[in-house]
Formats: sequence, C-alpha cells, structure tokens
Amino acid sequence: MNAVGLSPVMWLTPDDSPNITRQSLDAQKAHFSEIVRRFDGKVTGYVACLECDEYWGAARVQALVAHLKTITNKPVGVHLTTGIGGHKGNKEYYANADYIFLQLGWDKTPAQVAAMVKQTMAVTGKPVVASEYAKESRTAAARALGDAACRAGAIGTGNGRSIVPCGYEAPPPKKKDDTEVIVGVLGIAVIGLAAYYLHTNYDFELRFDATDNFQSYGTSKTFNLFESGQKKLNFGVELTHTVTDDFNKNVIFFGFSGTF
Repeated sequence: MNAVGLSPVMWLTPDDSPNITRQSLDAQKAHFSEIVRRFDGKVTGYVACLECDEYWGAARVQALVAHLKTITNKPVGVHLTTGIGGHKGNKEYYANADYIFLQLGWDKTPAQVAAMVKQTMAVTGKPVVASEYAKESRTAAARALGDAACRAGAIGTGNGRSIVPCGYEAPPPKKKDDTEVIVGVLGIAVIGLAAYYLHTNYDFELRFDATDNFQSYGTSKTFNLFESGQKKLNFGVELTHTVTDDFNKNVIFFGFSGTF
C-alpha cells in the first residue's frame, strides 16, 4: 500500500473476538505498543477498537487511547456502534480521541447523513470520519451519502464518495532543515555499523524494509534461554533506524517471549 502512495489507518481491536477483548488492560496495552513499534512509520493513524462500546466501558477506552498517544504522534480515533456515543449514547468514549469514526448506520438519506455529521462535530468538538453507511461502496447511492458527509464537514469517508479531497486538504510536507539531515545521517551510520558488526561477529539477522517515503533497517537476534517440552523462554534484541518524511527514529529494543 505504501508503495502505491497509500497510508492506511490501523484498526487495533476487532469486535467479534472475545479471546482478545477479554484480555487484561496491560495485555491490550502491550499489543498496542507492539503494533506501533512495528508499523508506525507505515500508517497514517490508528483506531483503538471496532465498536468499542459492545465490550468495553468508556474508562477502558480512554485509558487505551491515552496509552496510544504516549507512544505515537499519529492521530487516534474511536469507533462505536451506530449513533453519537454509540448505542449507549455515551460521549465519554471520545474523551481522549483525536477524531471520531462515526458509524452512521444503514438506510440513511444524504440529508440524514449530513445532519448526523454536523451534530457530532457540534456536540463533541472533534473531527468526524463518516463510517458504515453503505454496504457497496461503488454505487451511486453510496457515493451520494459520502458526498453529503464531506459537504457537512467530515474529514473522511468509509464507504464511497465522489468528492476529493473530503473535509480538508493536507498541507504540503515540511522541508527538513540541516539539523534533521545531520541527525538522520548519524543515525544511519551508527545503526548501520552496529548492525554490520553484530551480523559479522555474532550472527545477528540483518533487516531492511523500504518504500518511496519510508525506510527501516537494522538487526535483530533471538536467544533461547530455556526450553523443556512445550515450555520455552526467549530473549530478543533489536536495533532499528527508521526514516520517513516526518521524522528519524532510532530504537533499541529488548524483550522476552515464550510459551508456558
């Protein structure tokens, strides 16, 4: 997707997997952290959960959104069941969110879609992405609903539209100053030399991933600390340098994994 100029929004929690949604808050935070670590340079934003109000209370969603915003500078959205505040009408779910993925529901007219978008923005003071208003995105009817949402002020749509862009036009990317360039070059040199040294002397795995606006490279290795039958404990080390249009980032990661 990145290679053809698309940057997706990453949805982090499904609504139909109780083995996931019933996990502890710490386990959910750890999952969010791992996804951000692996994909932050390739996505444009996140949605914490699909129809969050079906399985979590507002306080838990607020805590997870707050956690996300400590580990990424990308915008974070919240999606609920149909209506403002979902089926509970609870706007507290949106408290920490940067934007709202508003589920409009089926069989709406363009006028009803526009009214819901305007009301949501007025009540919450947050940007709205119109979602789930048509099951077939390519029809004229679906596009008419998406166009109505755009004209009402939505910043994006989920099920078809004709208007481009919707809501606002992103500003051009800022030019990097000399300091950013120097930091980037130094990061490349340090991580590159470290990766080569560890690969040559300690059999670390070299890693490289790149698109037209994203490059990530480094080295990693997993050490087996313990193994007995089905039980095992591993220790992982990873050095990564990431370069995008917006920032340079160096990461040194240590982690444990295993089966018990």
